[in-house]
Amino acid sequence: MVLLVLLSGIMLAPAAIIVPLYELILDLGLLNSYTALVGPYTALGMAASVLLYRNAFLALPNELREAASLDGAGSFRIYLRMYLPLARTATVTIAILQGLAAWNDYILALLFMTDGRHETVQLAFIAFQGQYFSSLPKQFAVMAIVMLPVLIIFLVAQRAFVSGLSAGAVK
Repeated sequence: MVLLVLLSGIMLAPAAIIVPLYELILDLGLLNSYTALVGPYTALGMAASVLLYRNAFLALPNELREAASLDGAGSFRIYLRMYLPLARTATVTIAILQGLAAWNDYILALLFMTDGRHETVQLAFIAFQGQYFSSLPKQFAVMAIVMLPVLIIFLVAQRAFVSGLSAGAVK
């Protein structure tokens, strides 16, 4: 049953909850703050993250947990000292996927950052694109600069990302 709820969370389109989400952010007084973006990004990525961690933890042998329990370790200590380090590839995969989703998001940033002081990279890029509409070389230069941090992070964490995706997909 829990797995079904998680899968339904993955299938939920952010556009379906945008009006109630805007009203909630407005009622909480979080408009024009980065907290207005961090909360929804975290909540929208939670289902996929839990699913990837679940698959990574199921791939670990039960003998590890049993041996740690016999040594006197509690559930939290087993999770913190054993499971979490062994699921490092899943953690890197989740960080890359969720970071990339937040980096590329335009709609939530456009709705929640209305004052111009708190802009994400995507909002600044669209404003720049409108200002230099006819200058394609300038647009491509800015596009390359916007892509550079994502490309560097992916190249640094590529090995863990690929193995994390394959470990999360196959039990």
